[in-house]
Amino acid sequence: MHVLTLALMVAVSSAPAAPRPQLRLASPGLSGVKLADAEAAFYSEHLAQQLAAAGAKVTSDREISAVLGLERKRQLLGCSENSSQCVTELAGALGVDALVVGDVARLQQRYQVNVKLLSVADASLVAAESQRVDTDEQLVDALTAIAGRLARRAAERLSRSLSAEDRFTGARPPGGGPGAGVVPLALAGAGLVAAGFGGFAFTQASDRYTRLLGATDEPTARTLRGEGIGWRTATQVSLGVGAAALAGAAAVFFLGGSGSAPAVAASASSRGAEVSLSWSWP
Repeated sequence: MHVLTLALMVAVSSAPAAPRPQLRLASPGLSGVKLADAEAAFYSEHLAQQLAAAGAKVTSDREISAVLGLERKRQLLGCSENSSQCVTELAGALGVDALVVGDVARLQQRYQVNVKLLSVADASLVAAESQRVDTDEQLVDALTAIAGRLARRAAERLSRSLSAEDRFTGARPPGGGPGAGVVPLALAGAGLVAAGFGGFAFTQASDRYTRLLGATDEPTARTLRGEGIGWRTATQVSLGVGAAALAGAAAVFFLGGSGSAPAVAASASSRGAEVSLSWSWP
């Protein structure tokens, strides 16, 4: 029974791992080849917006200029693809995980776009995408798709999260409220499992009691009594833990919380059982 109690304690007190930091990217803009400056700026802005829509925190070209100054930005970006020192300095000033570099070119009647992400740690290649399209509309669509793929691959390789994934991490949405991550689902599942086992344990305890009433010898009666007490204790612990977990799940779902899981403690002995629930609120 002590093994069962320990298993129930672990199941209910388990919580999802702490959410990973959000992916942070610096996007100074794509270089245009045989494109007007306004066209290159438009495609660069669209790429940055789509990276942000994919869940990354994006530092735009304007923000980079504000932080570094226009001249220093030009110096660093001029060597970004060939010097790890430049990438490291740029990333250190901006506090990002990777740098977005690339170019978009008009090749007669077609467009070619090349985009890659460079790690701030050592300027190594995190992810890269290239695509050739026929029209400017297709180019916009291609940049949208490229941004989504790059963001997902960078988040995976750099062990970062995307804001679109917050609902899967257990983090509470700003202001709390319904649907605060997987914590309520985990608690509810553990509560149902514990309550279900409690019902099973109750039937076993009842069976031992019925057989005890009909026992004809003392050794059998003593054995049935001991088993009955054990199953009764298991019933009390399981139902108590199940009720506490379900109550905690309801509290997180409807009220929100700090993202920390409730602490459930259970103890059992031949004299009875005790279940306690504690919670940390912001």
